[in-house]
Amino acid sequence: MRLKIIISILFFISISAVHSQSEYKTIEGHIILIGEVNEQKILAESHKLSIILDYATKEISGNLDLKTLKTGVEYLDKQIQNIADKSRQIYFSGTIPIDDFITQPHLPISFNWPVILIVEGRKHEISLTGTLTHFNGGKAFACLLGASADLSSEMIGLKKIKPDLNDFIKVQFTQTILRNNDL
Repeated sequence: MRLKIIISILFFISISAVHSQSEYKTIEGHIILIGEVNEQKILAESHKLSIILDYATKEISGNLDLKTLKTGVEYLDKQIQNIADKSRQIYFSGTIPIDDFITQPHLPISFNWPVILIVEGRKHEISLTGTLTHFNGGKAFACLLGASADLSSEMIGLKKIKPDLNDFIKVQFTQTILRNNDL
């Protein structure tokens, strides 16, 4: 009986590895938003940025629940928690315009990354400044994707939460994209 369970688990793991070779996912990505309220910098961050990379198409899509943002300022965090459910999710997708950035060593690559941002059902075309930095970690190849942009605080729904927030906020995130040589 034990042997059957172990074989079943190994079979499941090997099937999962085969299906996940071209798709990489994280649900604990890190994102930082920096804005100003009355000329005072406010930093909001979340460790719940969900990102999926389809390596075959180079499309990255993801979402962020605004209620996962934390500022460390009690009254702002309470305002964020009071966001209406229909306006709390931000979705994005875009294709990285580089053919093969994970299997071959390369110098840092900078690029403009066109992204579709969906907030409250409305689509916005934005451009992020992206950088891919390659590193080799033994049996795994990886790239660090960094992206940033200045976004309208009204467009992403934060102006409704805090009307005296400045018109633009800086958004930055980094994500490691890992590919195991054994797969």
